[in-house]
Amino acid sequence: VLSALVKSVYWKATHCRIWPADAGTVVLYDMHQNKIRTIYAHSGQIYAVDVCGDELITVGKDDKLLKCWEADSNEPSHSCAVPMGIISAAICDKQQRKILLVNEDGKAEICSFSKDHIERIRTLTGGDFRIAFGRLANLTRSAYDFRLTPAIRTFILQKGK
Repeated sequence: VLSALVKSVYWKATHCRIWPADAGTVVLYDMHQNKIRTIYAHSGQIYAVDVCGDELITVGKDDKLLKCWEADSNEPSHSCAVPMGIISAAICDKQQRKILLVNEDGKAEICSFSKDHIERIRTLTGGDFRIAFGRLANLTRSAYDFRLTPAIRTFILQKGK
């Protein structure tokens, strides 16, 4: 199974598709004007790009910062430090500003974030929350879909072994 490691996100406030590029930059493709612009977001690689309401959220691997960006700005509106070892992040509740963070060991935490602080709410139980690649990647990914009943999830995981 082939899959891209980088997924673009749509930032409605700017009408742009967004994805991380080399050396800490983020590419913004304006779909209405057919224009591309880049912003220097982090020192070093970027692990995550997501949208929270009207803000773009980026998480840097090397600088260990979560940054929030407003539309049409080349500078973050605010930033805060993320815990050590974070390799992935995704917004899980836009209204309450909650983010899912996954570390190098595959452990996942739900955190709330504000302009200058990230606070752990809870650690998710379970095994490894890193992405699986290979022949059974889609089955494994489906098994963690919380809309599935526990019996179906168990069946899919057993078939994947």
